[in-house]
Amino acid sequence: MTEHPAPLPCFIDVEASGIAPDSYPVEVAWSGPDGLVTDCLIAPLNCWTHWDANAEAIHGIPKALVMREGESVERVALRLNSALGLAGVAYSDASALDGWWLDVLFEAAGLLPEFRVAPAIDVFPDTTLSALEGYKETAYRRIGGRRHRAATDVRALLGAYRLASRRAGPG
Repeated sequence: MTEHPAPLPCFIDVEASGIAPDSYPVEVAWSGPDGLVTDCLIAPLNCWTHWDANAEAIHGIPKALVMREGESVERVALRLNSALGLAGVAYSDASALDGWWLDVLFEAAGLLPEFRVAPAIDVFPDTTLSALEGYKETAYRRIGGRRHRAATDVRALLGAYRLASRRAGPG
């Protein structure tokens, strides 16, 4: 009998045009229970005009890139529901902000999310917030990539989860 690895928790990360009340999501990445990470840029609606140069400096995503290569809000929302609906929950290390930007996305798409966003710490076994940050730092060093890009941040959460799970030992 072949042993299959236990499903991993699903993680999610959103990058945005800023943190102002009229900011909007520009990139989202998520992982499935198999650990596969998917990411996509989000084309802004015409009414989404807020763009913060400081936010762009942090995530490194030029507005021209999301305008040119972003997917429609409807397509992104449908992809998220398809990928995360069965899991029912996606974990984020910035759940309040990511949840807010996902609300903006789903409202613009005219859809309801079929999953909820929860704090990442909820799924880490016997881990403090400080320890979680340490695991993430180790994961970032191992995976490389630009921080504050959604896919890199999701991979860091996956790496942190694997590190914390090894430390916790067999369940």
